[in-house]
Amino acid sequence: MKMRSNTLFYFFHMLVPVISLLSSGCYKDKGNYRYKNINEITIKGLDTVIQLLQGDSLQLSPDDIQGLLPGGTYTYHWRFGPVDAPAIADTGKEIASGKVLKTVLTQSPGTYTLEFFVRDETTGITSSWAINIVIYSKYRGLYLLETGSKGGDISFINLKDSSYHAQYTAFNGGALLQFPLRSLSGSYFEDNNKRQQYLFVFAGSDPVELYSEQPLKMGNLSKLFTPLPKDYAPVYFAATKQNAFCISNGLLYSSNNSVDATTLRFSSPYSGDYFLAPFLAIATNSGGALLTCYDEKNGRFLYAPFMRGELHAYSFDDGGAFNLDSIHQHCIFASSSSDDNSIWIMKDGTGNLYSYLIHSGATDASVVAGYNRIDPAKAPGLGTDSIMAASTSQPYLYYAAGNQLYMYDYTTNTAIPVYTFDIRETITAVMFSKANDVHNGDLLYAATYNGDKGKVYVFSADKDAGNIPVKSFDGFGRVISLFFK
Repeated sequence: MKMRSNTLFYFFHMLVPVISLLSSGCYKDKGNYRYKNINEITIKGLDTVIQLLQGDSLQLSPDDIQGLLPGGTYTYHWRFGPVDAPAIADTGKEIASGKVLKTVLTQSPGTYTLEFFVRDETTGITSSWAINIVIYSKYRGLYLLETGSKGGDISFINLKDSSYHAQYTAFNGGALLQFPLRSLSGSYFEDNNKRQQYLFVFAGSDPVELYSEQPLKMGNLSKLFTPLPKDYAPVYFAATKQNAFCISNGLLYSSNNSVDATTLRFSSPYSGDYFLAPFLAIATNSGGALLTCYDEKNGRFLYAPFMRGELHAYSFDDGGAFNLDSIHQHCIFASSSSDDNSIWIMKDGTGNLYSYLIHSGATDASVVAGYNRIDPAKAPGLGTDSIMAASTSQPYLYYAAGNQLYMYDYTTNTAIPVYTFDIRETITAVMFSKANDVHNGDLLYAATYNGDKGKVYVFSADKDAGNIPVKSFDGFGRVISLFFK
């Protein structure tokens, strides 16, 4: 019985606090309280993305902030930091306090976050508006390689349409680029840096590498070779985010570390019996091939598989002109074109011209996307020189013939005149720039020379835009190569 008595005592002892809790839950709060509405602050009137050149001034003033109460106390702050910062409110640098922002952005090219904060000092509630700030290099734009009596120089037109002349000599102690002068070549990647990773001037016996931020000599292409080939004679360079390629003395070299310029190296060339033309078509949508190239020695197209080391001939034969292993023509131009294809302009021993449309990522019969024997009457002047540029969004090849600019449609195998320049002007270079983060439409650049001065014309490549230059720039020398940086 003693055990039972202790059990009952324990039961009632535990029941008392439970009853107390239940009773307090039923208690009605009859106190009087005063409530105040908290206004929600909404910020409007600011952009979400702003693009600027390094060193540009930025002035912002939000013209629509809703929810501010008359007589309220509010503070305003602007914070700036990297786009991948975890919390700009905590990690960003305050660059202004007040509703109006006036500042000069001198940060390195890249993408940043600018955030505007409004704080209600009475309630402690903060609202904010974030803006992506994209800062481009002051030296981003169109680069021009000019030739003179004593050597070469570089000028450029930046994104604000400001022209800068003789910039290579200005940045390199008056030195000129050495003869022979051939071309500008490099790579541009649309990433958070928004800048050029590589830019080479093919001048003299060893191409000159320029810094991405200014036309200052950084070094030479030869420094990327370990070891340097005894027959070093580079004629072509290109890079993607994963690969870099160089053609030297007809041999193909590759590196699979093109993103990091400090470790990019070329070593052994692809093996095989070949001598390449100075063109590559790098696949953008691969079905097994990394790129397409043309072997001038054996008159055939070759491709590089993803497993590096050896170039391969196409193993199928469709007969006639479609036997890519037996073309036996001379390549005068090649470039990426529309629909993941590349356009190749070839000339046979008697001067006849042919266009080949190659799907550079394929290794089977689908690699041949089109073929034409070009009728000179339907494409006047095509092939008289190699001043050509292919669109990557339309099936068009733009080319020069004297002072006449033509557009060759390789789906219909016909060309139409686009623009006739002054009779005293000769077209010396053309370049196509596809729509990107800077301009919405495709643009065609054409450089001319009248024997004394050079000019650069800009055309909209939209087929419905008409054939009138949208702008032009003058005061240059004889431009022989163009490159959009």
